[in-house]
Amino acid sequence: MLSRLETMVLMGMDLPLPAIQRQIASGLDIIVHLGRLRDKTRKVLEVTEVLGYWEEEIHLQTLYCFEEAYKEAVNVTEDERKKKKSGWKEKSAETGKKLQNFVTARSLWQQDITFKERGAAGGKAATLIGITAWLYYRKIWAVPALIPLGIWLYREFLKEEKKKKEQEFQKQFREMIQSLSAALNTGYSVENAFYETQKELKILYPPEARISKELLVITRKLRIHIPVEQVLEEFAEQVLSEDVKSFVTVFVTAKKSGGDMIDIIRNTANQIGDKIEVKREIDTMLAAKKYEFQIMSVVPYGIIGYMSLSFPEFMNELYGNMAGIGVMTLCLGIYAGAYYLGIRILRIDV
Repeated sequence: MLSRLETMVLMGMDLPLPAIQRQIASGLDIIVHLGRLRDKTRKVLEVTEVLGYWEEEIHLQTLYCFEEAYKEAVNVTEDERKKKKSGWKEKSAETGKKLQNFVTARSLWQQDITFKERGAAGGKAATLIGITAWLYYRKIWAVPALIPLGIWLYREFLKEEKKKKEQEFQKQFREMIQSLSAALNTGYSVENAFYETQKELKILYPPEARISKELLVITRKLRIHIPVEQVLEEFAEQVLSEDVKSFVTVFVTAKKSGGDMIDIIRNTANQIGDKIEVKREIDTMLAAKKYEFQIMSVVPYGIIGYMSLSFPEFMNELYGNMAGIGVMTLCLGIYAGAYYLGIRILRIDV
């Protein structure tokens, strides 16, 4: 601390160092050092007396020195117990923050689902519920009874849309790091490379695209001189994608240690490209099975509709009585279970 005082005086006026040290020694009697401990409390860590100036240096004498380890081992007071409890509260708050980030990530992709896409999902769910109520029950009260099934169908349709948005972002992120690698290869700094990447991707993607929104946030933070490491870590926390998280971790480490960032970005782009190709191959192999699943999902409705039109007197026995309602409800439950299993089998994440 005394060295800093001497440096500050030297920056303001041209005086001999011994003269400055004599003035400091004559002007200070006691130096009190305050600091923050690991439990976030402030303590007096050291009290030092200024004895004077001789032999071309300022002589000090320590009057008090705080020893945290000794205090914890010998005397655990009630205040410290409270502080330990507050530590648990801080851990709980940190866990809550992670949960909030997870919920934010889920809602992040849901935010990209447009009103039109939500309306289409709701329309499909409502249509299926109406057809199901007519074919299985022929009663108006069946529509409210089937609302939980409609909500489940609506959520499943939104999951499919959300999955499409995640896959689109994966491709967009690959384009981003390829453009970033090209900018770094031409000699741009990391910050300027992000500016150039935003300009290039602005041509490829509309402003409402997720990568356009995230790049806009990144460049705005860089313009107000937030460190690029912090910006990228916040970007990874925002989207919570494994590809983004791996890229940011390696990129930040390489920037701090002086690694070859261009090679790292190129390898990351190749890995994401390989992942997209594997996903495409899996989708190609499952395409026939998905069409079969969709056809088999429609077959029960077709059979009931055909029987109702061709043999109405036979099907009428299943409507308007408890036995028929029970049989149709059992059939609907088996169909819903089979449909759920089919969705789970065909939904493969890479």
